[in-house]
Amino acid sequence: MHDQVEANLSALIESTEDLIWSVDLNYGLLTFNKAFQQHVERNFGVTAAIGKRLQDLLPPERAANWPPLFERVLSQGAFRTELPFADGRILELAFNRIVVDGEATGISVFGKDITERKRAEQALADSEARFRTFFQENSSVMLLADPASGEIAAANQAASAFYGYPVERLV
Repeated sequence: MHDQVEANLSALIESTEDLIWSVDLNYGLLTFNKAFQQHVERNFGVTAAIGKRLQDLLPPERAANWPPLFERVLSQGAFRTELPFADGRILELAFNRIVVDGEATGISVFGKDITERKRAEQALADSEARFRTFFQENSSVMLLADPASGEIAAANQAASAFYGYPVERLV
């Protein structure tokens, strides 16, 4: 039964494109999936191996980022952060303590490429800003109404001037 559970867990970890790895309390690699191994090889030209520390695998300027993150999860608990790359990609990292019998024995890290999500969020924010500017600075009377209630949800300055009420009163 234990072998089946381990096989299922391994299959689950290997089935994702997300980077998954864990380190011991000395920050040596305990486990990692193929996606992590390929990422390290593709981006840093080195091969990940059990027991190696990220400081052994990464350029010094990149390696220096990891101990503070590991220390943070051990002292403060689980957290998420974003790691930007020079090529514009963004990785969201989720750090968690590995706890056995009430004691921290290591750290697990899950890395997800969120570049497309961030681009979509930025595109939406840019679109909303353009709409706000168009709406507020337009010389035509503009009102936005809630389709369910029919109440005015927003009004521009031209509407305020036309109706003779402050925008706040129109809404």
